[in-house]
Amino acid sequence: MNHYLRNVLALIAAVCLAIPTPGHGGGENNGGTGVWILPACANVTLTSQDPNAASRAGTTLSNTLADVRLRVESSMSASSATFTDDLSGTVVGMQVSGRIVTIPKQLLQALEQSAIRKATVIISDESQCGYVIRVSILSDGRVRLRVL
Repeated sequence: MNHYLRNVLALIAAVCLAIPTPGHGGGENNGGTGVWILPACANVTLTSQDPNAASRAGTTLSNTLADVRLRVESSMSASSATFTDDLSGTVVGMQVSGRIVTIPKQLLQALEQSAIRKATVIISDESQCGYVIRVSILSDGRVRLRVL
């Protein structure tokens, strides 16, 4: 009888460990630090810059009141980042510090006041590996980021 009791207790423990539980902010925003961890990088080509392409990943932020920080993949070498407004075509360089790229809130707020309210962020390294990210300001003021 003692042998069966141990097996039943082991089975109950295994079931309890296998039941999914609610998690924390992990992965997508780096444990709640406000940094969005981007998926694997890809070659940046003309076709990857098509605004109608299917997105590989995406996130929506509540407003334009804070800078958006993006963490690039560790396999990328030193990278550079640009922000291009769809309305004017103006290209603005962005701050890159190590693996963190920052989209300043001032650019997002200016985009919010624009007629088109869409832009493209390109992050790439010397081997043209990186990300094409579409930035859209929604009608309710939220910021949508899509990795193409």
